[in-house]
Amino acid sequence: MEIVQDFRNDFSQAVESIRSRSRSTTFVYLNQLPSICYRAINQSPCDFSLLLKLIDTLCDSIVLFDDVIDDEIDAAEWQDRFPYAQTTTIARASAVNVASVLLGLACLDLAKIKPFYSCSQTAAEEIQQQFFQAFIETSIGQQMSVGLTPHSLAEAWQIAEQKSCPFYQFAAWSGARLATDDHHIHQQFLDFGRLVGLIIQISDDVNDLWVDGEKKGDIAAGIISLPIAYTLSVLQNEALENFKTLLKEASHSTDKEAEAYDVIINSGALQYLRIELYSLTLKASAILNSIGNEENTVEGKAYLSEISGIKNFETLSI
Repeated sequence: MEIVQDFRNDFSQAVESIRSRSRSTTFVYLNQLPSICYRAINQSPCDFSLLLKLIDTLCDSIVLFDDVIDDEIDAAEWQDRFPYAQTTTIARASAVNVASVLLGLACLDLAKIKPFYSCSQTAAEEIQQQFFQAFIETSIGQQMSVGLTPHSLAEAWQIAEQKSCPFYQFAAWSGARLATDDHHIHQQFLDFGRLVGLIIQISDDVNDLWVDGEKKGDIAAGIISLPIAYTLSVLQNEALENFKTLLKEASHSTDKEAEAYDVIINSGALQYLRIELYSLTLKASAILNSIGNEENTVEGKAYLSEISGIKNFETLSI
């Protein structure tokens, strides 16, 4: 029994090490959404700790499953985290098991929603449903991103939305759900979350094109992200074939990666995505304006300004 208890303790520590690891700026933005959307509607005090715990658990679980799919499980790292993970195969299995445990913990936390927030049974059930819907949709999106190669710019947008938006839609919607029973407003904030997810996905795709260090950027990794998909959509004939050749060779040649990057820049991909980002941000700002009280939406507009880099929505036009 002692060895079983030791194993359980080590496994619990592995779970906690995942939950306590540092998170990227993307997850920081995600955690800010529930309170921003709540306060755009309702100024009464609200403790978001349980909701944020759910969001973090959802993120950690999805990231682990994603790491397994992308073959990014480091056996040495996992052995430090969990002594029994002595091979890559065991490390991968450990990551899947930890991700499953995290989902189980989320289920336990979901059961606390009604008493914690003193909300109606209907509200608690809707939050549970939206949580699992976000998990399912994001899992499908993550699988699409590694299992599908977009054959058009429209398909690249569809994959980007499926991969990124459910997280943000749940975060935005849940804040609104705690603030009001108005289902029209809930729908508005679902759309707000979708727009935020796309804004952040554009930034991620641009930043991930070229990455210094051990991790490969999207060009070298062979990922058809939005800038690459745009470039493929506008090039023709010999220029298109040359670009496809560069993409194939970029995985093992930094010179070819640099050449492909220059082609993307010269294609106008970044200008195109900047216009798309501006358009999405204006639509998100319009949703905040439609809520009514301008004073309540100041925080939301500051948030949009930070994630998009746009400082003045009133003077911006497309």
